[in-house]
Amino acid sequence: MTEQLVVQKPRWLKVLLRHRTVLAIVNKADMAALAPPRATPEGGDMDLVLWIPAALLAAAFLMSGVTKTSTPYEKYVLKKGADWAQEFSPGAVRAIGIVEILGAVGLVLPQATGLYPILTPIAAVGLAILLVLAMIVLRRRAELSSYMPLTGTLFVLCLAVAVGRFVT
Repeated sequence: MTEQLVVQKPRWLKVLLRHRTVLAIVNKADMAALAPPRATPEGGDMDLVLWIPAALLAAAFLMSGVTKTSTPYEKYVLKKGADWAQEFSPGAVRAIGIVEILGAVGLVLPQATGLYPILTPIAAVGLAILLVLAMIVLRRRAELSSYMPLTGTLFVLCLAVAVGRFVT
């Protein structure tokens, strides 16, 4: 005896098929108007010029933030270049890492999805402020001159993304 497999249509599909006359009235232009705005190549060269530093910044801050949040504090302070962390509590170092991860996501995700793209320049400004605070700590420790090329470059890129996304 063979059994037949009966596939039931989901309820939402039944409702959709029942109301297809209503759907026939709505044309594609109306549907496009309902869709959220998306980042498209229509932005031209300036859009590409802003995506490159945003992607580089997002990668740098994401790696840094993941390292700060996933590495145990005792192990993190022993890393080369992480001497500054000895002046902060484990919770503060983890909070800095979380801020860096959120900033990295904020640089890319809002602009890529087109949902609340104003968050991208705000994230860039937030990361620039974080870098200024890092420079203050490095200056206090007399280590700013050795880290200035990297920190300064990241700071300038954050400002470029912030200004470029606020303007365009």
